[in-house]
Amino acid sequence: MAVSRRALGVGLVAASVAGTGGYLYLREHPEIAGRFGEPKKLFGFAGGEKEGFLANGRVHDLLERRFGLVLDARRAGSVEMVRERALLDQHPQFLWPSSSVLVEVARSSGLKPSRDQVIFTSPIVLYSWDRIADGLVKGGFAEPAGGPRYTVDLLKLLKAVIAGESWIALGVPDLFGRARVVSTDPTKSNSGFTGAWVSSLPHPASYSTIMSRVARARSRLSSAMRTSSSNG
Repeated sequence: MAVSRRALGVGLVAASVAGTGGYLYLREHPEIAGRFGEPKKLFGFAGGEKEGFLANGRVHDLLERRFGLVLDARRAGSVEMVRERALLDQHPQFLWPSSSVLVEVARSSGLKPSRDQVIFTSPIVLYSWDRIADGLVKGGFAEPAGGPRYTVDLLKLLKAVIAGESWIALGVPDLFGRARVVSTDPTKSNSGFTGAWVSSLPHPASYSTIMSRVARARSRLSSAMRTSSSNG
């Protein structure tokens, strides 16, 4: 059967439109692209608290089958992944820190996220012993929340710790010395960074101010340790 030149032209245009439409549709529906093409491999960094989730086989299967993605997620602290050049120079394709504040830090480090989203929010968690928890309740720093859980007035507690209050003053009579809360490194981990930020309330400090305070505290600690060693 003879095909006219006009009909052939219309057919080619129709095929082109169909191909373009198919490409755009697949781009907007990666779950279909993942079924018919090779999955896209993405490299990036995620906080340690997400390791179990990202290692879960069901998560792997869901990402690949529905979204056409295979993740190479490497562990890094939430703060260091958005500011350490040794990590940023590896050109990660995604970052999964533990705070929306750190998205702004990433931008100040020269990154240009195409999209960011808060998908889950959780409280800051402190771990301690029963007698300390009970003492903080008596001292007005915490309230029972059922079972082994308590709600803590974190700002009040941190300000007492920063002021050098003793455990006895906080309501724990059988512990001596100054009360303290040990956190992760605020220059690497979101937990420590958030604790440092909360301690600056009700006038929250900027990221650079918090990092300056951390650097000064480290310097004082190093100096004290050198003095202690020389005196020993």
